[in-house]
Amino acid sequence: MSRSARIAAFTPNSTSILTKSNRKRKAQEEQVIVPTKQLNFDGLFRRQNWPFRNSLINYITKSPSNAKAWQKLIQSCKYFYAENPILVIENLRWEEEKEWLVSLNNDERPVDFSNISPKLWITNEFNVTLASPENISSIVPKIYKCDANFFRLLHDVISYEDFSFLSSNLEDIVLHNCIVKKDNASNVPLENLFAVLPKIKTIFL
Repeated sequence: MSRSARIAAFTPNSTSILTKSNRKRKAQEEQVIVPTKQLNFDGLFRRQNWPFRNSLINYITKSPSNAKAWQKLIQSCKYFYAENPILVIENLRWEEEKEWLVSLNNDERPVDFSNISPKLWITNEFNVTLASPENISSIVPKIYKCDANFFRLLHDVISYEDFSFLSSNLEDIVLHNCIVKKDNASNVPLENLFAVLPKIKTIFL
């Protein structure tokens, strides 16, 4: 073998050097952790390839009947909330002459009903003190369903229709210095209130 051939045999090929260098740089880049974007609960969604008929999925989405099951559905797939924006909360209360507060898992926060689109599903308590009748009636359309078992109304006026809507699951009620009125502005007798309280156990007047 000639001297030049022997030198060439022991000299790394320039193409080989570049290839190794590229591999090393690529490996280093792959080791860099790129922060992922925070998922947006209200963002885009991809519909799942359901193993059920669309009619069944539509029924489940549009007619939820159990708050606990609905909470699991919207946590597991964004599709359900996007198609039917309902938020499950435990408590809704009015802080005296200030603001509405919602709570879930002991986390209580203020809510501005004029700036939210989803409806609320109350599972535990509806508590109102010194709210105007207009204030109460304005938020009832924002409630999808009221499964609250406790209801307290202090120094307020509420319509019979709103009272009936909120009372289907109530077991304990506190009414102090309150008036329940019909559309014709007449006061509703106490016995008529009991007629829309199928699960009532305790009522404090």
